[in-house]
Amino acid sequence: MEEHQSCPICFHIPEKEIYQCLNGHIVCAECSAKLTECPQCREPFPEPKSRNLVLEQLLDALTFDCLHKDEGCDEVFKREDISKHAAVCYHRKNGMNLCAKVGIKNCDHQVDITSPSQIIQHFEEIHSASSQSGNVMYIWHTDIAGATTLSVNSRWNPIIIRLESEGIITALFMIVGRVDIERDTASWSCVQLFRSSENTSEVYDVEFGIFGKDENSRVLPIRWIIPVIYPEDDIEYSRIEIPLWFVGSLCLKNKNIPIRVKIQTRDFDESTHVEKPPELFTFSCEEPVQTSDDAGKSEPKLYQ
Repeated sequence: MEEHQSCPICFHIPEKEIYQCLNGHIVCAECSAKLTECPQCREPFPEPKSRNLVLEQLLDALTFDCLHKDEGCDEVFKREDISKHAAVCYHRKNGMNLCAKVGIKNCDHQVDITSPSQIIQHFEEIHSASSQSGNVMYIWHTDIAGATTLSVNSRWNPIIIRLESEGIITALFMIVGRVDIERDTASWSCVQLFRSSENTSEVYDVEFGIFGKDENSRVLPIRWIIPVIYPEDDIEYSRIEIPLWFVGSLCLKNKNIPIRVKIQTRDFDESTHVEKPPELFTFSCEEPVQTSDDAGKSEPKLYQ
């Protein structure tokens, strides 16, 4: 039965449309785009090409093993999700270009996605990332007002957040902040870069908030909660975008406005309290990154 489910050209389960020749031989959409005749009987494909809707419906009702099952993955998926998962599967032995996945251009480095230490090292050394342990923190975006007035798109250096248990990293996240001039918005996203084999079932949300930190602040608390996304998702645009005019108005009136980030599981206990969240600086891509190790000793200021 399995051989009748796979494309006879690439031998993969078809994840999109399934086409057939006049004699009923099937081929997946990716392979069909490269062919003008059936590779089995050599009959030309009809125009327009004919789909095998019965087989598509049969496969839609099934689930399929991960492509890395032999390496130890026991998850199953609908056919349209096979490749998406395989690209970021914890058991995948080959490297991945995480930089391209999170929108960093001109870097084709392949990093071992099963090694959080390699991920952190690459982004810290090559892309000026800052790394911090804990699920709640304040991130100070330097010259955020200036970024809103530029004529080109800009991006803040990435922040990597580590969740740890007894000194072992169980999950790794990246905060991606950008200004899009064409869309006239600023946005923030949270991408999960790594999860341990014991942590595969956890589903996370991220809360972003703008809060005035001193008693004289005029900032009204603003917060939004969105799902954490994965490298295989489309992360070109965040689910939440803030108009630049609004960001600019906040910066003019209040000089000390950090972005508060909290990563939590869907069943997170709201009674959990963090006494003093750590604070980090992130700079625009054109400036060198600095990390405030002594953020708790003095009140950071946004550079203007």
